[in-house]
Amino acid sequence: MKYTVFCLIVFLLLCTVSTSEAVIIPGDANQDNLANIGDAVFIINYVFRHGPEPVNQSAADVNNDCGVNIGDAVVMINYVFKPGTVILVLGCQHLDISGNCIEGSEQKNDSGYMILEVLGNDLHIHHMNANYQCCLGYYVDYAIEGMNIIARESDTAEECDCICRFDLESTFYDLADGDYLVTLIGINGDTVGVGGITVNADFGLVDYQHSGCLDKGASSSVGIEYLYSGDTLTLHHDDAYFNCGARLMVSFEQAGDTLRFYEVNISDLYALCMCYFEVTVSVIGISPGTFVAEIYAQDMPGTIILSDRRVIELEP
Repeated sequence: MKYTVFCLIVFLLLCTVSTSEAVIIPGDANQDNLANIGDAVFIINYVFRHGPEPVNQSAADVNNDCGVNIGDAVVMINYVFKPGTVILVLGCQHLDISGNCIEGSEQKNDSGYMILEVLGNDLHIHHMNANYQCCLGYYVDYAIEGMNIIARESDTAEECDCICRFDLESTFYDLADGDYLVTLIGINGDTVGVGGITVNADFGLVDYQHSGCLDKGASSSVGIEYLYSGDTLTLHHDDAYFNCGARLMVSFEQAGDTLRFYEVNISDLYALCMCYFEVTVSVIGISPGTFVAEIYAQDMPGTIILSDRRVIELEP
């Protein structure tokens, strides 16, 4: 009887473990559910002795430089032998993973495409409309060779018997100023896209946010406000009008005394409705003066509409 009860308890525990979401422990490179000197040794073996690769790169990337290297081992050694001097955090995070499952169990051709954006010193790579298995464990490994950036996707999860369509995003933080050529390699080894970027920490777009679809009725008014402080210009656009399924990305350029903001729907998964979005954009490095500010909207590929043009005075 005692043996039967013991087996039942073990069975229930196993079921609990198998159905709960695994907790990622910062620093746990060797996946023993601890962060200790063994993880530093594991990273050193991986870097210098072709040892096994960390299953969860984010857990091993404790210095948050979007790669697993000797710097992470140094952080772990300080964490163990100099208590209180280091706080472990998860490394380079690849967020905004979303998608809708496509029926079927066979891998379909990847109709995805790449979109690049730079916010301050950070590079964001969007892999739109990617067809991967539904149990995707998404990770991107970045390598820099001169001014070439190679971003290589991988799947760290167990396989499951369905295919999904994803909009994926990954980020490389704190790039040095300069012009780069970026190549995105898909999970299956295909080249998703190649493109150039310019990084200038003193000028350009540093942040944007949008609300998602809002219920504002049939209002045709456009609420636009520009705020200026220091060298930072902030645009509030309360009634940006897009497809309900839009995934908005904002870009910016200055041409002489003209400031141009582009609000672009980068998704090709359209809903059968339109709605309003609230968009907030921040740009740095703008000098005081008189400018013409323009807002362009692109909801469908190839169709760009001038939403608003006005003269603005930026006073110090």
